[in-house]
Amino acid sequence: MSNYLLSHLSDHTLIRDLSMLVARERTVTAQLLAHIAEADARRLYLPGGFPSMYAYCVEELRLCEQAAYKRILVARTARKSRRSSRRWPRGGFT
Repeated sequence: MSNYLLSHLSDHTLIRDLSMLVARERTVTAQLLAHIAEADARRLYLPGGFPSMYAYCVEELRLCEQAAYKRILVARTARKSRRSSRRWPRGGFT
């Protein structure tokens, strides 16, 4: 059975799983942003022949242009503010 066919789940299970998935997504998003920020700071896109972190995200990671722009912007902002707090923001970046 496909993981995407959910009609067999009870209402309770569906809502519980939905909450768990959102929590997991927030964690993964925070990790992704931290990795983008660090790779950007180290300019790790240059050895691959990419002129910018944006080009790397669009061409290598296959993010759409808007997603790449937003993630880089948030990653850079979070990295700057993290310098004083020493930790990444909790919750989400919306």
